[in-house]
Amino acid sequence: MGFLVSDFSNRALHALLAAVLCAAISVIGCSSYGGQGPYDTKGNLRRAMLEEQLSRMSKDEAAVPASSNAYYLFMLGEMAVNEERYDEALKYYEQAATFEKTPAPLLRQRLAQLYVRTGQLDESLAQVELALQADENNIDLLRLQAGVLASANYVDRAVVVYRRLISLTPKIQDYYILLSSLYAQRNEYDQSIQVLEELVDEIPTSLFGQYYLARMYDTVGKPEKAEKFYKNAMKLNPGSEAIRLDFARSLALQGKSKDAIKICQDILDTNPKSVPARQLLGQLLWEGKQLDKALDELEQLRTLEEDPTETRLKIALIKLERKDFDGAQQELSLILAQEPDHASARYFLASAFAASGKIKEAVSELRKIKSSDTMFIEARTLAAYLLRQEKQFTEAAEVLQEAVDANDDDTKLLALLVSIQREGGLLDDALATQRKVIELQPNSDRSYFMLGVLLDEAGKREEAAATMEKAIELNPRNSNALNYLAYTYAEQEKNLTVAEDMVKRALEIEPDNGYFIDSLGWVYFKMKRYPDAKREIMKAVKLNGDDAVILEHAGEIFLKLGDNEQALKYFKRALEYAPDSEDKQVGERLKKRIGELDGVSTTDAVK
Repeated sequence: MGFLVSDFSNRALHALLAAVLCAAISVIGCSSYGGQGPYDTKGNLRRAMLEEQLSRMSKDEAAVPASSNAYYLFMLGEMAVNEERYDEALKYYEQAATFEKTPAPLLRQRLAQLYVRTGQLDESLAQVELALQADENNIDLLRLQAGVLASANYVDRAVVVYRRLISLTPKIQDYYILLSSLYAQRNEYDQSIQVLEELVDEIPTSLFGQYYLARMYDTVGKPEKAEKFYKNAMKLNPGSEAIRLDFARSLALQGKSKDAIKICQDILDTNPKSVPARQLLGQLLWEGKQLDKALDELEQLRTLEEDPTETRLKIALIKLERKDFDGAQQELSLILAQEPDHASARYFLASAFAASGKIKEAVSELRKIKSSDTMFIEARTLAAYLLRQEKQFTEAAEVLQEAVDANDDDTKLLALLVSIQREGGLLDDALATQRKVIELQPNSDRSYFMLGVLLDEAGKREEAAATMEKAIELNPRNSNALNYLAYTYAEQEKNLTVAEDMVKRALEIEPDNGYFIDSLGWVYFKMKRYPDAKREIMKAVKLNGDDAVILEHAGEIFLKLGDNEQALKYFKRALEYAPDSEDKQVGERLKKRIGELDGVSTTDAVK
């Protein structure tokens, strides 16, 4: 018969072990061991005698049954485990396993447990499965099997085993909770909730079941369903601060801030030093715009916490919201005095400086945030924005370039950089940056459109037109590209029929776009269809009556129609808006026209 440790009760096993130890003690008294007692200086039983006996027995296998070797090896393994010599224990257990003919559940369980310690999960599973062949409903083995399966990411198999454990022991809550957590890890929240509902139906007094079910409903965005289970959990454990705080958070999600605040206040009535309760109360008051009360709570919290840094940060944010910029700067400076690398504090300090008009100081603080900080890109972007406001376009572009270098595939950052470079007249840089955008987005019609605009502004009109054609090829409904090309053809007085078709296609997409209507009127003007041109341009003036170029077009059309008075009226009106126009030459053109119509020289018109 093979070795079956499971055939022995714990008491029998201990008796067997005691008998072997007694045999060892009797040998210890022999002269070969110098008459020493049975314990060494550390109080541990000498294993040498057992090992010597085992050696003798192994040499005389004819006289000693194989199972005896297994017993001794198993007990040596047990002793090694007790002394936390796990590598030795594993070796003994593995040797013991070679002597058995039938799976021994306890031995296999020990092997499985030690394989788990060494991270050998597949080997552990193999041992558990061997043990289960002899005792298929062994709860300890099934629990170990489920745990190993879950750890090895064999989730589907683990689910089956946990289901079996629940069916065998329906009153043990652990298996429901572990199964629920497996489902939750895979974002299978409906199944997770179903398991927890089974638990509270089977064991209504399960505190963990009620509490975890409430938390799970919060997770899936159903705090109104969570409320019932929080209340059940609070009945089971009325003194639990953690449950009450989670319930308060859940109530806040439902918009029941008043009830949530009351729970926090109740906790603080019994435990004024509760840091979590005061933190939540401060947060709720802040979100409810009760800034004075929130500030009071956070000030008290600061005296309770060992490290009040985050509370000080919240106080600073409240002061920022209240436009108390000096107060915010003081709090944030105190944080930075202790933690110079606190990126959030430095970012908000810069925000406080910017809000109070101290742009130079704000940019200086933002530039102190290191590239290794998670807020680096955000900090550089804000610095660039502030410098742009100050018309320091070169510096803004340099700062933003640092953010781009840290994340060179971020097309939004690149687009912002193009915008700053363009606004600052850095057209060559803007073109180079926009070409990088196209490398990242080769099929983006919008990216080609932007490149076309930049090429046009750089005076590269033919290349700009070809780029716009590429944008239209990628997206025939790119209305801006259609309008641009149509207007370009009109200015060049070529392909006017094609231009008319293009701008009409653009207007099908955006029928109320005043700039597109102006383009159509200008195409008609170039086609010498002046009445049609007047009709369209008046629509454009009605929609965009403050655009200098549209008003200039109206003047030119009236001039062609022989209505000099109306022409002069629109030219003068256009001149009022000329400083705001992107077309920097429009002002000079208008002064010339006005001078001609007034019968005075251009120089006098300028005066």
